[in-house]
Amino acid sequence: MNRGETLDLRNIGISRNDENKKSIENYILNKNREYVDRYSLPPDHKILEFSKDEFTIKSNDYFGFIELCGAIIRSDGDYFLEYEQKELFIEEGDIQFIINNFKNKIYVIGYQKTGKHVALLQNGAYLLKTNSYVGIITLPSGFRIQIIPKITSAALYYIICYLHKIEIPTYDISKFPKGKFFLDIIALIFKSEFDKIIQQGLFKKYVNEEENQCFLKGKLLIDMQTKHNFVNKHLFYCRYDELTYDNLENKTLLYALTLLIDLVSDYKLKQDLVDLKWILEIEITPKRYLQVEDIERITFSKLNDYYRKIIVLSKQIISEVYIGDIHSKEIQAYGYLLDMNYLFQDFVFELTKELFSQQYEVKEQKEGINNLLIPEKGTPNVTIKPDILISSDEVTKLIIDAKYKKMDFSNEKRRAKSTDLHQIISYSLAYKCNSILIYPEVENQVRYKYSFSPEFKKIDWNIFVMTLDINFNGELSKSGFVDFLAKIKEELKYLKNENLI
Repeated sequence: MNRGETLDLRNIGISRNDENKKSIENYILNKNREYVDRYSLPPDHKILEFSKDEFTIKSNDYFGFIELCGAIIRSDGDYFLEYEQKELFIEEGDIQFIINNFKNKIYVIGYQKTGKHVALLQNGAYLLKTNSYVGIITLPSGFRIQIIPKITSAALYYIICYLHKIEIPTYDISKFPKGKFFLDIIALIFKSEFDKIIQQGLFKKYVNEEENQCFLKGKLLIDMQTKHNFVNKHLFYCRYDELTYDNLENKTLLYALTLLIDLVSDYKLKQDLVDLKWILEIEITPKRYLQVEDIERITFSKLNDYYRKIIVLSKQIISEVYIGDIHSKEIQAYGYLLDMNYLFQDFVFELTKELFSQQYEVKEQKEGINNLLIPEKGTPNVTIKPDILISSDEVTKLIIDAKYKKMDFSNEKRRAKSTDLHQIISYSLAYKCNSILIYPEVENQVRYKYSFSPEFKKIDWNIFVMTLDINFNGELSKSGFVDFLAKIKEELKYLKNENLI
């Protein structure tokens, strides 16, 4: 059952009687309430509508499956939250597709590493679990899985704009509740940058061309002329430079735009993207497949520097999108999954650098160190690599490890995960300095400290844990963006105020 479709319940074997009508009416009412609460939708929003007179149900915005009077009705997709476990009624081919292409991003419970067995539940469903990846996957059957971030749309919007140094576009995202359509947000940011490109004018540059043509242009390639035109003496095989819009920069924008059109949910935004694609296709030959390695060949100068932000954003979109069986005429399987763990880590790093870089050197650790354990001969080294280092005069003062995990610190017995603490302790011992774990705030602000036991007399540094409130529930605006960043920067000043550095 697809969105917008109306289904006659008699066609699936449900009898039209008063008992079934009452049962279905209550079920649909509860299902609507469940989705409104779960995904922070408007109170009057109806994902499903039931007509007692027509004995039909209509799907407005429903993903998942429903069970009515013993009959299971499946929609064309389903929602997940981060770190959620849920049953799905999907085809075996779809499950194998997930295992083969997304096995470290979506877990299929019961899957054996041999790939030969996946446990089905008694009701015929598969059990899946998500982690820190959010986004959308369209499976070979056409079934669509959306994984929703736990932060609000406005917060995600602000974080992505901050990381890409993009000015906040004025656009109503109130219809994108609780990050439910976060790919629309990425598409919106892309469109905003694209509009600036259109205003300034598409970039033209000289591109090297080779062509067999009826007039001489540029340099005649003697070897190719002899090979191709021994008989066709009226043709000239030439190499020349042509000033054109059909260059790698614009091909990159067109390819990213094409991917986004298939991923967005908002109809108006999708139409806006289609219009932009049409503008590009007038001058640019689309590439069937573009790799990140192709984009990395782009170099920037004064002439194309205004493309820099949108090329970086395009690279991120293209690198995160999976397209399967691109030569098939059947439904394409594709997906866009963004690792919120890396996004959170990058956000903490950029804010920390902005706050403290005048006094300290703030850098991401690209390479690990292995000075903590001395291996015996033939034993491999143990390398550790923290997220962020804050140093002064080449002496490390503080280690920051950002963890995008849903931690419940609602009572005194709750604490950071033992594995996280073990990891941060090893960083402190290796670098001989304070270390801190930073989690996104869920309900309560957390600030606490661990000191090493007195038995470790030579250790005079400590382990800290804190949360950052990265949510935002206000209206989208430039002033809201400033307030959002100011709030988080103020929280990060804890690192300085408590003499961690």
